[in-house]
Amino acid sequence: MEAILIVMLGMFREDNAEFFDQKPSANKEWVYVGKQPPIEGYANLTVSNPETGEESIFFVYRDVE
Repeated sequence: MEAILIVMLGMFREDNAEFFDQKPSANKEWVYVGKQPPIEGYANLTVSNPETGEESIFFVYRDVE
């Protein structure tokens, strides 16, 4: 059972490597932006619709104003 969990976490990490490789910043926060397509040039954590294949994001990591 633990092996399956480790494999699933590894696959998730591999699929989202560009997101996890970003350096954390103290002056940034997650901001809800609603459903929209992934932003080009940003590391995005996407949600995929299995029926249509459409990828969407709901939150963006932005500078705190």
